[in-house]
Amino acid sequence: MPDNSISLINKNSINDFAKKIATKIEFERFRANIYLGDLEAWEERKWIGKIIDINNIKFLITDEIPRCSATNLKSNTDDNTLNLPNMLKKTYGHINMGVYLIPQNNGKISIENKIKIYA
Repeated sequence: MPDNSISLINKNSINDFAKKIATKIEFERFRANIYLGDLEAWEERKWIGKIIDINNIKFLITDEIPRCSATNLKSNTDDNTLNLPNMLKKTYGHINMGVYLIPQNNGKISIENKIKIYA
C-alpha cells in the first residue's frame, strides 16, 4: 500500500458477502476511509487503473485491498468470532475487499459528493 493511499469500500460488496455467508458483517470491520452505498456489489473492482473524481479531486484506483486478520475484530469490542479473510477466500477465491485510491490533487470531500469515473 502506498503511503498516501486512501481506502474505498463498497457497502454492497460487504452486503453481498454477508448474504453468501449468512452472517451479519459490520462494515466498520474494514476500517475504510470512504464507504459507498450506491454501486452494484463488486463494481469497484472494475475501476482498477481508472481515475475517479470526487468534488474535483482526482484519485487513481491502484489495486484491490487484501484483508488481514484485523477485520476479524468487531470494532470497539474484543469479539473476534469471524475469520473474514478465510471466509472471503472460501466464498470468492480471494481475500480482497475494497480498493486503494491515490489522490492526484488536494481538496476536501464530504458525504454529499458524487463520484465520476473516467476511462
